[in-house]
Amino acid sequence: MKITVYLGTGGVGKTSVAAASALAQARAGMKSLVLTIDPALRLRSALNLKGGLNEQTVPLDPPARGELWAEGSVQMGSPSATQPGTTLPSPAMCWP
Repeated sequence: MKITVYLGTGGVGKTSVAAASALAQARAGMKSLVLTIDPALRLRSALNLKGGLNEQTVPLDPPARGELWAEGSVQMGSPSATQPGTTLPSPAMCWP
């Protein structure tokens, strides 16, 4: 298993690079998961995901042997995820 974490200040392309890296790995035949704790819709937009789901598969076009999954700690695209004052889970809840 390989874990890659993208860090940086806002607006530098972390979500874009993470989504592109996960997609490249899936197209290369690996199982890949891209995970976000950002309550904004950036990952949903980057991967054209359905709203209201916490975890979902991402269709690969063209089809490939690998799998791409996307997951958020809050429901990606849910109204509560974008409301001011929304609290994210503690790190202990995200990482067993």
